[in-house]
Amino acid sequence: MKIKEIQRILLDVPFDDVSERNMERDTHGWHIVEICRVIADNGMTGLGETLPHYTLGKVTEESINHATGKNLYELIWEDTLGCGLQMAILDLCAKAA
Repeated sequence: MKIKEIQRILLDVPFDDVSERNMERDTHGWHIVEICRVIADNGMTGLGETLPHYTLGKVTEESINHATGKNLYELIWEDTLGCGLQMAILDLCAKAA
């Protein structure tokens, strides 16, 4: 299976007032979530998430360009892709298995 397309969706998930106050005190930016959707050439999809202010940052264009068109099984343990993209690739591999 080859990666046909990679989509990134940036979400700003609102918290209620109490949660917002408590989250901002200790964990600034956790309301920002990046969802990665990997679409394979057979139509199957995998999803992954990144918390840009907590994990290794957003998935870069460079990572997307590197992964697009490649066999997804060759990318499973490539940690430089970014958490959300790697998680989406793992999700897709698991669904295919």
